[in-house]
Amino acid sequence: MKQIIISAVLALAILAAACGVGGSGEDGQSESVNQEVAAMMEGLTKAFFNGKVSKVLTYLSVECTDEQREEVAGAVLFAAFAGGAAEVTVNPDLLQVYVVDADHVVVSAVQPDGAVVLTVDGRPIPSEDVAYDEPLKLVRESGVWVVEDCEGFAMAGESDEVTPTTELREYGFGEAISVDAADLPVLVGQENLEGETQITFLEVEFVDGIEDQFTGRGTIRPLGRFVIVFYAVNNDLNVEIQPATQIGDEFILMDDRDRQWETVDYTGNYGGVSGSAAVARGFAQPETMVPPGFERTTAVVYDVPLDANELALVWAERGIRVFLPLK
Repeated sequence: MKQIIISAVLALAILAAACGVGGSGEDGQSESVNQEVAAMMEGLTKAFFNGKVSKVLTYLSVECTDEQREEVAGAVLFAAFAGGAAEVTVNPDLLQVYVVDADHVVVSAVQPDGAVVLTVDGRPIPSEDVAYDEPLKLVRESGVWVVEDCEGFAMAGESDEVTPTTELREYGFGEAISVDAADLPVLVGQENLEGETQITFLEVEFVDGIEDQFTGRGTIRPLGRFVIVFYAVNNDLNVEIQPATQIGDEFILMDDRDRQWETVDYTGNYGGVSGSAAVARGFAQPETMVPPGFERTTAVVYDVPLDANELALVWAERGIRVFLPLK
């Protein structure tokens, strides 16, 4: 089993390289870039080991071919099968990256201990096992860092298997969407889920800033504009659930050009912004557990370019699509 896990880690090697940042580099770099790329790494690595194919693919450049995307999808499924539940902590002060210009960085192939701390099912993965051979190029697209050299990234693939395509069914705002227990992500240590939960999207706000409710940072500004989606979770399962991880994080926001954005908490220096948006309206933070038999309302936040139109929430694996009301 150890060899399988290490193989999965090595399959993740290019993924880990994709997200590193830190150190001054020859040309220097801003703290904001450090934080942005570190946040990208945490979201990407966690999504990779937990089998979230659609999320991992959002970290690839739009220039990636369909074949390369399929190879990466195979690597994600392999890593999730071999590895199990993963958590990752990134230290942006330790990660090494060289800034080419404002929209391009090259991540060093050699990273110091402690730059990326990865655990699988609670077991730490030795830093020497998270290794890769070549530096990796990243590019900033629509304000988000993604993998630029798709050919090198795609070589992580260990399987030809890809996720099946599920036909999307359209739901409306205010309509209860039932999701079976078998279709929900399972938290580490959580017993087998039974029953179902209902999700109801209630309201949307488009804003140019969200007041931080927790750390006194003031107003948090987006790269484009924030899209706040308020939703209710009615838990008819046998155990408590966490809206952020088991529901909100599953939805990708897409526009009429098929561009995709995941929850802003993972794509920039916006940690906790979804919670701030919810608390400002008197709702629960998305990390607050919902006990069986109860309902809570919370929020999920996305940062999208100003030219994004015809936005829709999509949970591809479950075949769910919800178009946002016109702004």
